[in-house]
Amino acid sequence: MVTKEEFRYRLIYESLSRFSSNLSRTSTFEDLRSCLQRDIKYLFDYPLIRFTFYKSDQVISYAISSTRCELDRIHMEDLWPLEKRLIKTEVPMVMDVLSEVKQNLPGYEESFKDRIVSVWGWNFNFGKQQGVLVSVFTESGKPFRYTDLPVLKITVENFFAKNLNISLFSEIFKQKKELEEALQLLKEKSDEIGLLVNSQEKIIVERTSELLHKNTKLVELSRMNAHTIREPLSRIQGLTSMLYMLTVEEIQNEIVPSLLESSTDLDTAVHLVIGLIENEIGAV
Repeated sequence: MVTKEEFRYRLIYESLSRFSSNLSRTSTFEDLRSCLQRDIKYLFDYPLIRFTFYKSDQVISYAISSTRCELDRIHMEDLWPLEKRLIKTEVPMVMDVLSEVKQNLPGYEESFKDRIVSVWGWNFNFGKQQGVLVSVFTESGKPFRYTDLPVLKITVENFFAKNLNISLFSEIFKQKKELEEALQLLKEKSDEIGLLVNSQEKIIVERTSELLHKNTKLVELSRMNAHTIREPLSRIQGLTSMLYMLTVEEIQNEIVPSLLESSTDLDTAVHLVIGLIENEIGAV
């Protein structure tokens, strides 16, 4: 015949197995909150139990009552008074002074606070600056049972492992998203640089082609117009070479008029060449 205590332990084992199975299928903090709200009441029959996962500066609390489970992302300074003491001392404690108990129920109605007669607290440490704070609030006629402690430890171990898993995946996803955004920004900047380089290359090609064209034109003009300048210049040189062979009268009557005419032709030729060069360069 199965005794009442044996039956109770069988129920606890089945509830713990179901909780562990459901917990393993969660992938977000919200999934975890729903799992606790649905299954934790079959393991612990208390008005309120609060699990607070902490890892460095990340703190996530789950306050589970008979009707709901509240999920809060908070900071260390927002911990309840009992939780702050547990972080500081890491020593399990019990409070049964009603005034102190009520201080550890911020935001709860007075009618609910009046039901609570004691609070039990633990800091389950799983390494440097990471662990789970547990606060169990009991009411008259339903004290905390020491036989619940092994079940609580198993529950906390599973709870911590799942929170850590979700937390790490969330951090990886966040870093992956930041990396993708950085890569996208880098691609955009690379595209901008590529467009700028292509634009500069196009400008360089155009300017080089323009300069080559102008240089070709200048060479052609210099060849075409050399004789235009050379012809009057040659006449001037020829006339001046005759100065020493002629009389003053011959120079005045013949050489000077020819020099004036040739110098005028030379000036006209120079202006003509300069004009052609300016027109050709300006037309490119």
